[in-house]
Amino acid sequence: MFGTMLFLHLTGLILWFGALFAIVVLLAMARRRDVAHEARALVGKAVRLFGWLAHPSSIVVLVSGILMIIEMDFGDTAKPLWLTYMERGGGTIILAAIVLTALFGRKAVKRLTVPESSAAAAPRAGAALPAVTVFTVLMLAILSVVLVVSLRL
Repeated sequence: MFGTMLFLHLTGLILWFGALFAIVVLLAMARRRDVAHEARALVGKAVRLFGWLAHPSSIVVLVSGILMIIEMDFGDTAKPLWLTYMERGGGTIILAAIVLTALFGRKAVKRLTVPESSAAAAPRAGAALPAVTVFTVLMLAILSVVLVVSLRL
């Protein structure tokens, strides 16, 4: 069972990180002023699609990680630092990512898909900047957990 959970964990991690990366790239490209409204709307739809991929894959990472930690069963012995960091830091990052991706992703999609007739149709150049920043910080946090676990610090 551990092997199956590890496979699901790594697959979920790859999909989650890839979806976040795609969202960051799309939002960064859509920030430019010379991007047509139709392209912004398309980027908004793509961000929404990748959001649908990021959320379930992050939940797969969380559940499979919990099941693997339970299966390891360290008992009363002290857990190594890498496992504690993965357990606490990784769990916190996943829960924060689920909430922040939903909030900032929704705001970014709304800004990108505003109808042209609306007064808010011309988004500011930095309209997607908060979302790009938040998603980039989340990706760096994910990579920090992967680094600590890989090196078994």
